Amino acid sequence: MEPSSATAAWSETESVGFAVRDLVRKDATAPLITAGDRVSFHYTGRLRGTPDPSGAGPETPGRVFDDSREATKPIKVNIGASPREIIAGLDNAMQTLKLGDTATVFIAASAAYGAHGHPPKEGETEGGIPPNADICFDIEVVAVNGMKAARSAGLAAATPDALKEAGNSFLEGLTIGSSNQGAGKKGKKGKGGKKK
Repeated sequence: MEPSSATAAWSETESVGFAVRDLVRKDATAPLITAGDRVSFHYTGRLRGTPDPSGAGPETPGRVFDDSREATKPIKVNIGASPREIIAGLDNAMQTLKLGDTATVFIAASAAYGAHGHPPKEGETEGGIPPNADICFDIEVVAVNGMKAARSAGLAAATPDALKEAGNSFLEGLTIGSSNQGAGKKGKKGKGGKKK
């Protein structure tokens, strides 16, 4: 991401507390996520990076403070819930996304953890979010109201770990499919091959 475009885009949307960048839309016909939707998504949360002082290079990535893939399961939340289940900036930004989308969401401190920040995870001494910190989330929307996105959705912003995870899931699906298919045929033959 170029700092000049990120800075310009950030100032244009600062009043709403978030900016969505690097959006990859898998299915343009899918409806936008709306308040009341139950959404599952993977995320990597990090502090907003530092722009290159010359303005010529990309922003230096900020420190990662949380990653849903470490838990191997996406987070599941009700969008627009009262009280909110996620920070305001992320809740509002999710309502600009669709099933299967990947994006980077920049969130102003005022729409994130504000002047108080957020402590490190339980049992950790480092990390957390300092007071008045702007943050970013790399998002992959994997399900909306129980409907799952196609597996390839996350490959647009693929990391080595994401590719490994996708490949393992694909191979497991082949193994399971082959085993089940064979077992089903044997089962039918064992019963005379006819349904009663």
